[in-house]
Amino acid sequence: MNSATAQIPLRTATRIMLFYTVLSVAWFYFSGYSLSPSATKGAPPFDSLTFWVSLTTFITGITVGVFFLLVWRQHYMQHRQALSRRVAEKDRLLHHFFDLPLLGMAITTNANGSWLRFNDHLSTLFNLSRDELAELNLLALTHPDDRPYDRQEWMRMQDGESQGYRREKRFVRPDGSMLFALVDTRCIRHPDGSIDCMINVIEDISARKNSELRLIRQNNLYDMLSLTNQAIVRSQDRLVLLQNICRIAVRNGGFVFAWVSATEQEHSSHVASYGHDNGFLQFIRDYQQQHRLSAGSHAPVLMPTDRAIAAESHVILNHFLTDESVQPFHEAATRAGFQSAGYFVIREKGQVIGALNLYADEPDFFSPEVRATLNDMVMDVTYALDMLLQAKERANALIALQNAAEVIDASPTILFRWQPNSSWKMEYVSSNVQRWGYQADDFINGKLTMSDLLHPEDLQRVWAEVIHHIETRHKEYILECRVRTAAGEYLWVENHVTTSFDRKGKPQRFTGVMTDITQQKNNELQLRQAAIVFESTREGIVITDAERNIIKVNRALIDLFGYPENELLGQRPRIFHSGKHDGHFYQQMLQALDEHGFWRGEMWNRRQNGELLPMMTSINPVCDSNGEILYYISIYTDISQLKDSEARLEHMALHDPLTGLPNRAMLGQKLDSALQHAMLNSTRVALLMLDLDHFKNVNDSFGHHFGDELLHQVSARLKQQLRESDVVCRLGGDEFTVLLQNNPSPDDVSLLAERIIHALHQPFLLSNAREVMIGTSIGISLYPEHGSTAEELMQQADTAMYRAKHDGRDGYRYFSEELFLKAKARLELEQRLHRAITGQEFKVFYQPQISIKTNQIIGAEALLRWDDPEYGLIPPSEFISVAEETGLIQNIGEWVLYETCRQGRDWLDQHLPPINLAVNLSPLQLHHGDVRQLIGTILHNSGFPAHHLELELTESALMEQQEETVKILQGLRQQGIRIAIDDFGTGYSSLAYLKQFPLDVLKIDKRFVEDIPHERDDMEIAATIVAMGHSLRLTVLAEGVETKAQLEFLEQQGCDYYQGYLYSMPLPAEEFAQLLSQQNPPVTQAHIGKLRESAQIA
Repeated sequence: MNSATAQIPLRTATRIMLFYTVLSVAWFYFSGYSLSPSATKGAPPFDSLTFWVSLTTFITGITVGVFFLLVWRQHYMQHRQALSRRVAEKDRLLHHFFDLPLLGMAITTNANGSWLRFNDHLSTLFNLSRDELAELNLLALTHPDDRPYDRQEWMRMQDGESQGYRREKRFVRPDGSMLFALVDTRCIRHPDGSIDCMINVIEDISARKNSELRLIRQNNLYDMLSLTNQAIVRSQDRLVLLQNICRIAVRNGGFVFAWVSATEQEHSSHVASYGHDNGFLQFIRDYQQQHRLSAGSHAPVLMPTDRAIAAESHVILNHFLTDESVQPFHEAATRAGFQSAGYFVIREKGQVIGALNLYADEPDFFSPEVRATLNDMVMDVTYALDMLLQAKERANALIALQNAAEVIDASPTILFRWQPNSSWKMEYVSSNVQRWGYQADDFINGKLTMSDLLHPEDLQRVWAEVIHHIETRHKEYILECRVRTAAGEYLWVENHVTTSFDRKGKPQRFTGVMTDITQQKNNELQLRQAAIVFESTREGIVITDAERNIIKVNRALIDLFGYPENELLGQRPRIFHSGKHDGHFYQQMLQALDEHGFWRGEMWNRRQNGELLPMMTSINPVCDSNGEILYYISIYTDISQLKDSEARLEHMALHDPLTGLPNRAMLGQKLDSALQHAMLNSTRVALLMLDLDHFKNVNDSFGHHFGDELLHQVSARLKQQLRESDVVCRLGGDEFTVLLQNNPSPDDVSLLAERIIHALHQPFLLSNAREVMIGTSIGISLYPEHGSTAEELMQQADTAMYRAKHDGRDGYRYFSEELFLKAKARLELEQRLHRAITGQEFKVFYQPQISIKTNQIIGAEALLRWDDPEYGLIPPSEFISVAEETGLIQNIGEWVLYETCRQGRDWLDQHLPPINLAVNLSPLQLHHGDVRQLIGTILHNSGFPAHHLELELTESALMEQQEETVKILQGLRQQGIRIAIDDFGTGYSSLAYLKQFPLDVLKIDKRFVEDIPHERDDMEIAATIVAMGHSLRLTVLAEGVETKAQLEFLEQQGCDYYQGYLYSMPLPAEEFAQLLSQQNPPVTQAHIGKLRESAQIA
C-alpha cells in the first residue's frame, strides 16, 4: 500500500464505496428493464449479463469500500499514536521546565495561596523541605506589610479586572531571614470565567536588593560621617559630642539604637545613648550588677562592649540572635529588634576610653564597607576627643600659668633672665624682687645689674664660673653666692642657671632661679657639727622595729622635738602625740599602712616642752624579700612656716591690700558673727557706711599714687576714732564701713559719726607737700531697727549714705522707710531710663527765642521731654540728675544733639526761616570723650549748618578743669558753633573767669526774672548781668519771661532776646514749625547777624 492510499481519509473511502454500490444497483435496474424487455416477468436474472455485471460492480464497490475503510483505520491508529507521543513529550518538557532550578514555581488556589503544586527550587528559596513547605501557604510566607496588596490583587482577578500581576515583594522565611523576590502571578479560569488556579513564578532578587540596600546603607553612612564631622566642629564638650554621635547614628546611619560605654577608669558604664532599645540597656545594667554580686567585683568579661574594650579592637556580631557568645542577651535583643551589632573602641590620647555600640535590625548589617566607614567615623571621633582634651589642657595650662604667676609673686624665689653682653642687662626679673627692697623695672631699665647685687668677695668667682660653664657649654649649673638687699643686708642664694646656646655654640640668654638659702646655710653649719648618720637631712627621722619601738633617731628629730636621744630609744612614737587627734585618726593611719604600704599626712605633735607643732609626716614600712616588715621609717617635717604662709594668704584674702583694713569678705564674716551674738543677747549692732567727698578731685589732680596715700591717711584717722571692739573696713575705692558691736546706743553712734566727719574734714598733707581737703558722707543702719541680715543692713546703710550725699555731703543720715522708698523709686527710675533709651520714648520740644526789638523768632532752645507710656510727659528736672549719676546722660545727650540737628536740617529743607537751635551740654558730655569729634560727626551726618548750632553750658561746667574746657570750647568755636552760658548768675559770675572763654551768648537765669518788677534786688542783678554781657561783647538773652512788665524792664535795660511763656511754651516740632512759618516777614540769617551786631554795639 502506497503512501497516497494510506493517506485517503475516512470520508473519501466511504464515498467511493457508496459510489460503486449505487452504480451497480443503478446499472442492474436500468439494464434489466432496458436491455431485456422480453425477459420473463418475475424470473431471476441469473442468466442475464446485466445481472452479473451489476453483481460484479456491486461486489467491486463493496470490496473497494472495505479496502479503503481498512486503510483509513490503520492511518487513524497511527495518527492517534503519534499524537499521544507528542502529548507525552510536551508533558515531559513541561515537567522538566517546572522543575528547573532557576525559578520558584507554584500552582496555587484561593486567596491564601494554598499549594496545588510547587517545584523543588521553591523549597530551596524558602530553606524548607517539601513537606515543611507543603504545610504552609504563599500568604503565610508573605511579609505582613505586603499581604494587603496581595489580597487587593486577588480581588481584582476575582472580579475579572485583571488576569494577574507582576511585582516585587518580600517573603519571611521561618528562620526570620528576608527573601526579596519578583513574583509573576497569572490566573487560569474555568469556561464560566471563575478562577481555576493561579500560576506563580517566583524569582529570587535578594542579591540585587541587598546590593541596593548596601548602596543606600553606605550612602546613609556617608551622610552620618559628614554629619559627624559637622558635630565635631560644633561640639565643645565631650559628653555633648558623644550624645550627638549616638543621635546621628540612629537618625542618619540606619541603626536602631546606639550608646557609648566607658572603661572602668571612667567610673561609668553608660555615657551617652539614643534610640529605642525597649529596655535592652537596662537589662545590660541589671545583668552586670547581678553578675558582679554573684561572681565578685572582678567578673569575667561577657559583654561584647567589654570584650572590645579589653582587646582594644572592634567586635562585630552580624548574627546577634544566634551568636552563642551573647546567649544571655538574646531575649532582650529580640524584644528590641536587634539582629546585628557592632562595638567600636574609642580612644583618647592613644588610650581606649570606651566603645561606640551600634545595633541594626537586619542580620549581616556590618559589611566590610560599613565597617570601614564606621572605623573612619570612630577615628574622627577619636581625633575630636583628642582636640577637645588638648583644648581643655590648654585652658588648664593657661590657668596654671596664671596661678604660677600669682605663686611666683608670692614666692620667695626670684626668677630672672639676662643677656650675655658686656652690661649683663636683665631682660626679666620677677616682681617679688621687692622682698629684697628692689623694683623689677630698675633691673630691666639697666639702673641695676647683677654685679650690683653680688658680694664683692663673690663677684670674681661667680663670673669666672659663668665663663667656665659657657666655654664648656654646660646648659645647666648651680651657683651659690651672696646678694645684697636694698637695706644693705647680704643673703645667701642658690642660683640655678640655664643657658641657651645657638647653633654655633654662642650663648643667647641666661635664665635662672634665685632661692634664698640663708637659713639653709645656717642649718648646714649646725649639721656639719653633728656626727650622725643622718647628717645631710633637715627632716626629723625615726626608725622603729616591726613592733614600732624606736631604735634610731637623727639629730634633726632631736632638735625638732627637744628630747635627748637616750630618752627616745626604746619608746614608741606615741610619745610625740599631741592629743589633738582621736583614735579614729590613728586607726585610719594603720589601715592605710596595711592597705597601701605607706601613710602621709599632716598631724600635730608635741615637743618635750609641751609646744605643739604642725608637721608633715610620712611613714613607710621596709620589708624583706618575703614581704615581712623589718622596720618602719618615719619622717617629720616642720611646716610651721607653711602654716604661717597659709595664715598670711588667708589674711590677704580677708584684708584690703592697700590699707591693710578688713575687706568686704571679712566685713561679711564679722557682721554675721555680730548679728548672731546680738540675736542671742538682744543687743544692738550699728553699721556706718562712709563715702569720701571730693576724693575723685585728688585722683584727677595728683594721680592715683597720691590718692592711695590719702586712703592710707584716712584709714589711720578712722582707726584713731574707734574702740578695739569696733571694726573698720575698706570696701573698695573711697568707700569704708565701720561696724559697732557691744550694744551701742543711738547717741553713741551719732557721736562717733560726728567725730569721724570732723576728723576727715581736717586737711591732709600729702608727700608732695600739698594739702588737700575732703569730707565724708555717712549712712547708718541699726540692728534690729533697720534689718536683721547682713545684706539688709548693708543695703540700708548704703541708701542712707546716698541720702547724706544728696542732702549736701559732710553729714550723716540714719536709714528710714522714706529713704528706702526713695531709693527704690530711684532704682525704678534708672531702670525706666534704660528702657526709655531703647524704646525711643524721648522727645524734643522747642521754645522760641524772640528778638526784643523786632518781636521775631530768631532761635529756639531744644528741651528734652520724656514721654513715658505709663506716666506721660516727664520734665528733665525729674530724671536728669539720675541720668548724670548713672552715666546715661551721655547717650541721652548725644541723641538730643542729633535729633535737634536733624530737625533743623528738615526745617531748612522746608524753606522755613533759618534760626539758631540751642542745645544744653552737660559737664559729663563736655569732659568725657571727644565732644568736638562727636558734634562734628553729628553735623556731618545730619547736614545741619554748624553756625546755626548753639551749645549751652552752665557756669559750673565751665569752671571744671578750666584749661581743658577753654581748649574744647575753642575747638568748637573753630567749627563755627556758637557757645552760650546758661543760668548765668547762679555760679561764679566773675568777669575774670568769663573773659577766658570764647562765649557768644549770656543767658540770665529765670530766677532773676520771675520777681521783676516786684523785687528790686532781682532787677538790679538782671540789669548788672545785661551790662556785664554787653561789656564782654556778648548777646544777652533772658529766660522765663512771663509778663509784659518783665519784658518792658528788660527792653529798657537793653536786653537783646528773651524766651518764656509770654510768647510761647515749649512746643513739639510740628507745632513749632507752624508757629515759625506764620511769622512775617521771614527772618533771614543776615537779619539775625545785623540784630546781633547792633546789640553788641549797644
